Amino acid sequence: MRKKNMAILSCLAIGALFVSPLNALSSNDTAFYLNAGAIADDSFKTFWWQTGAMLDLSVGRNLLLTPEVMFIGYKFDFKELYLYPGATINVTFGDSVNTFFLGGGGLLYFRLKPKDGDRELLLKFHGGIIRNNIKVTAFFYTFTKEQIFKYNYLGLNIGFGL
Repeated sequence: MRKKNMAILSCLAIGALFVSPLNALSSNDTAFYLNAGAIADDSFKTFWWQTGAMLDLSVGRNLLLTPEVMFIGYKFDFKELYLYPGATINVTFGDSVNTFFLGGGGLLYFRLKPKDGDRELLLKFHGGIIRNNIKVTAFFYTFTKEQIFKYNYLGLNIGFGL
């Protein structure tokens, strides 16, 4: 049942991406970021590298819809590689120079290497600051398959606006 609810929420977020922000696509309130960072488990014993992209779409005065994709790998030998597409909704605070944001949403986990076809929905919560086309994001995500908040991960990335 939990997976079904997450799938419905993900579909609604993706639907909102195509329906509500059509006017935002033509405004200057849309930003695209390429990012890189690191992720650790909650014990800080294991670290992964992360790279990806985010698109911030303004859907209101203080609201951003952010579809994203992350590639995550362990070490740099590319023997373990994961894909995390998803979307978050964010509330913004501050002015046009220093914009703070808090938000949450869902990610879908795909294991690319070694290939085993494993997939799972995750909850993601994050916050950060946007300043001068640089977006710094601290995030937390958790798997939902077995028990929510059993496997937790923390991350930090920096995005560069294009």
